Formats: sequence, structure tokens, C-alpha cells
Amino acid sequence: MIDNQLENKLRENAGIIFGQGKEPPAGHRERFEQRLKAKAVRKSGRVAVWKTGLITTAAAAVLTGFIFLLNPFAKERPNAELADVRNYYNILLEEEVETTLQLIQAMDETQREILFDNVELIENEVIPDVQIPDDEYIILIASFYTDKIEILQNMQNIIRTTASNFY
Repeated sequence: MIDNQLENKLRENAGIIFGQGKEPPAGHRERFEQRLKAKAVRKSGRVAVWKTGLITTAAAAVLTGFIFLLNPFAKERPNAELADVRNYYNILLEEEVETTLQLIQAMDETQREILFDNVELIENEVIPDVQIPDDEYIILIASFYTDKIEILQNMQNIIRTTASNFY
């Protein structure tokens, strides 16, 4: 319909456009139609590329959001202060474990095996991973390691008193 209106307008104003009493040059309409079709194809190609880019960007944004919100690989808390507190208490625990293991060496062989197992259980117990603020988690770390250290120190005292009673 639009093509017909355009063609009618061209016929009405052919004298003004092409000169008095002249028709468009031979092949003019075919070339004009080819240019219109080519322009329409280029325009639709740009729209398709634009839509594809928009969809790709939206999909990437959604995927990135899921990765940051539901990160299954983040097991440790990123706070450096928490790591420092944990490392400090871990060093204290290792010292107490070494002291306890040295005292156990002096014990009777039948008791030695049980004590080694108990020390290993205490040493390898994992701190619970709970969702609490960092300040409270630091308190939890300190309490957790302090309890372990106290248990080892109590074991050391029992071993010392037991050993001194035999000698």
C-alpha cells in the first residue's frame, strides 16, 4: 500500500522531479526497489544483532549475580582478622599438643595408645561454620581453641601427677 502511494506521488510529480514530460530513466524503478530492499535487510540485521547483544548481556548479568550470591566455593570467611585470630590460637594449640605428646611418651604402653588417640581427636576437631557476625565469630574461635587448650593442659596435669605417683 505504501509502495503504491509512493509510486502515485512519483507519477504525479514526475515532471517536477525528472523534468517536463519525462519518465524516469530505464531501470530506475528496479534500482530503487533494490536499494529499498537492501536498506531493509541492513536495518533488520542491525536490530537482530542489537537484540542478540542485549540478550547475551542480560544472561551474563544473571549468571554473574548467581555466582556472587550463591558461591558454593567460599567456605572460609574472607576477613583477614578472622584468619589472624585463628592462626594465633592454632599456634597455641600446636604447642600444647607437642607438650602433651612428649609427656605421653613417658607413659605405660597400654595407656599411651588411648592418650594418643584422645590428643588426635582434640587436635583435629573442626570449628563449626555458623552464620554470625565477624565479632561474634572471633569470640567463637577464641572460645573453641581455649577449650581445647584447657583440655590438653588438664591431660598434662593428670599425666604428671600419675607419673609422679609411680616414681
